[in-house]
Amino acid sequence: MQTRHTIEIIKAKFEMIRILLREEFAATDLECGAYRRALIAATENTYVHLNDSMCDNLVMCRHCAQKRELLMQYLHLLDDLDNGSSMTSEMRGKLEAFPKLVNETIERINHVLSQLTA
Repeated sequence: MQTRHTIEIIKAKFEMIRILLREEFAATDLECGAYRRALIAATENTYVHLNDSMCDNLVMCRHCAQKRELLMQYLHLLDDLDNGSSMTSEMRGKLEAFPKLVNETIERINHVLSQLTA
């Protein structure tokens, strides 16, 4: 069974992504190589930790698996950009939705943590 501590660590990893994305994130921010690589590293770290810590709690597992797969999709997009691909309008739309996904995930984790203390 996954512990509260593990869930809090996963939340902290998502919060690191949120810090990097900032409220005023725009896909054009990714033109800066150092910023893009920092976002890739934080996303990859979160993906790896989430993958390694998949919980036994069925309520979370479905959400964890979905978020893990979404993180992998974002990693592919970011890696494509880092390898020199041009940003398409479809990529831009997906990347600009990334902050919302991260915020929704953190809200979900907060909900699960509140249920653990209830």
